[in-house]
Amino acid sequence: MSAYKIEVDLDQCQAHGMCVATAPGLFGMRPDDSKAMPLADVVSGPEAEEAGLAAEGCPELAITLRPLGD
Repeated sequence: MSAYKIEVDLDQCQAHGMCVATAPGLFGMRPDDSKAMPLADVVSGPEAEEAGLAAEGCPELAITLRPLGD
């Protein structure tokens, strides 16, 4: 099963909150600037699918899933 690291580009993120709406168990908003932050460093299986949906739904394309070695 593939595992992925969730990365958020804080320069791209505009704090729309779509990732939190899509995957509330995987993303939160930073208290200082309300930008997205991953709540899990590494995801796989259904969580990876959910994180992928959040990445696809990000209006600023600020979320990346980086594959990790198996």
